Amino acid sequence: VMGSNGALGGEVSINGSTDGVDVKVAAISYGNNYYAFNSLAAAVDYAKNGETVQLLRDVEIDADNTIKISKDKTLVIDLNGFTVAGVSDQVGANRNLFHVSGEVIVKNGKITLKHEGTNMGWNNSTNIFHIEGPGVLNVLDAELENQGGSDMAFAVHLNNWGGDLGLNIENSTLSSQYSEPLCYTNSTTITLKNAHIIKSKSTLTA
Repeated sequence: VMGSNGALGGEVSINGSTDGVDVKVAAISYGNNYYAFNSLAAAVDYAKNGETVQLLRDVEIDADNTIKISKDKTLVIDLNGFTVAGVSDQVGANRNLFHVSGEVIVKNGKITLKHEGTNMGWNNSTNIFHIEGPGVLNVLDAELENQGGSDMAFAVHLNNWGGDLGLNIENSTLSSQYSEPLCYTNSTTITLKNAHIIKSKSTLTA
């Protein structure tokens, strides 16, 4: 849906509509114009390499429908001061709110994830970000909070299938109510600058 000069355009019926009014949750800007989308997943999927997706409001996402950033993309997700709240209730498989094999910068807001299904113990995990090689995650001025619900509940889970990994955290907080906030392999390069890594009441500041 195309808009211009700050006014959202179009008459497309979408999920989340209220009394026939379209609810747009994310946008990609092109000069004075922008495309607005009814879901963050749709915006990320549409975005081209190097573009910025900006959140327009708080949004709840079903973590059983993973948002994917492919290895041929470098994207910015500007949370714009809003919160993405992920919820999962499925069992029997890993659940990732975001799956990144390219590079993404996440900034200026908060992302949470809560598993509301049966505790999957140590069989499967629920993660805000799953980074797969050669993926890189940059977290700037943001908070990632895994609110638990299953024993393996990571803010960021990194696996070097496909290549080396990168994780850069600056002026940000990663936390988990159940497990360690980070799970990573030896082929991960991690940079922390004014970063807070919190597991329950234990805090690492770097």
